[in-house]
Amino acid sequence: MNQPWKIFLIFRLPLALLFLIGFIEFAAYSLSTTPKLRHPLDRLVANIDSWPGDSETVLLGDSVTQDVAWTYKLAPRNSLANLTTNQASGLIGSYLLLKRYLKIHNSPRRILIASTPEFFSYSPNPQTAEIYLNTVFEREAEVKELQAAGITVVRDRWKPAILNLENKIFDRIAALMFSKATSKKKLPISNNLPQQTLADVKPKFLDKYLALRATSDLKLSKNSKHSIKKLCELSKIHKFQIIFIWAPVPNSVLEIWNGDARLSKLGENIKIATDELCFDTKFFDINQNVTFPDYAFRDPDHLRRPYWTMLYAKTLRNLIGGNISF
Repeated sequence: MNQPWKIFLIFRLPLALLFLIGFIEFAAYSLSTTPKLRHPLDRLVANIDSWPGDSETVLLGDSVTQDVAWTYKLAPRNSLANLTTNQASGLIGSYLLLKRYLKIHNSPRRILIASTPEFFSYSPNPQTAEIYLNTVFEREAEVKELQAAGITVVRDRWKPAILNLENKIFDRIAALMFSKATSKKKLPISNNLPQQTLADVKPKFLDKYLALRATSDLKLSKNSKHSIKKLCELSKIHKFQIIFIWAPVPNSVLEIWNGDARLSKLGENIKIATDELCFDTKFFDINQNVTFPDYAFRDPDHLRRPYWTMLYAKTLRNLIGGNISF
C-alpha cells in the first residue's frame, strides 16, 4: 500500500517546485523589458517615453538642483523638461537620459546643466555604477556608451530568476504598479522670499564636512570628458545651446576653491572640451550673483528649506525665463 508522504515527497513536491520555478522564469521573461523601480532615476526612465509635449528647455543636474526642481515650479507647464538626477549616475547618466528624451521629442532650444562642480569630477565605483547606471541603461547602445565612458559593465552569467527575485521580479512589478503615480504639485515661487528663522544656524557637525568638501579635486573625470563630447555632438545635430551653471556652494568652500583657482581651472577645462565641438555654449556661476553662507546648507551640498532652496529656485526660474543674461 502506497504511503501518502512518499508520493508527496517523490512526485508532488518536485512537480510543484518545477512548476514554481517555471512560473517564475516565465514571469521574469515577461517582465524583462519592464524598467525597475528602486530610486527616482528609475521612475524618471520609466516615465520618459510617455511625457506629453515638447519643451524649449531641458534641465540636467545633480541632486542639489533636483532638490529644488522637484519642489518648485521653475517654468510654465511643458516649457521645461526636468531630467535632473543625482551625482551617483554622473554626467554620463544625464547624457543617456537626454538621448532617450530626444528620441521621442522635438529638439529643445537649450540644455541647462545646473550642478555642483564635483558632478564633473565624479567617477562612480562599480557598486554605485551597478545600481545607478548598468541596471538602468541596459540597451545595447547604452552599454557601449557606458563602456566608452570608462564605466565597468559586468555581464552576469545566467542564473535562475528564483535566485534573484528582487531584481528580476519585485523591482519590475513595483514599476508597473507605482511608476505612473502622480507627482506632487509643485510649489509656486513667491516674489517675497520666506523669512529666515532662528533655525537657520549652521549645525556644528557641518564644519568638518565642509572642510572635507573644500579638498575636492575639481578635475574632469573620464566619464565627464566623454559625456561632454557626446553632448556636444548632440548639440550640433539638434542645434541646441548648452548652458553650464554652477549651483550654490558654501562660501567658505568657495573661498578655498577660488584661492587656488581650482574652480576656474575646471571651468577652463570644460571650455576647452567644448571648444569647436558644441553648437553653442554659455557659462554662469550663481555664486557670483548670490552669496550662500555656510549656514544656508543643511549638509555639505544641499540647501536649507524654505528660504535658501526658494532663493536658488528663484534664480533658476529667472535664468530659464531669460530674466538674467549670460
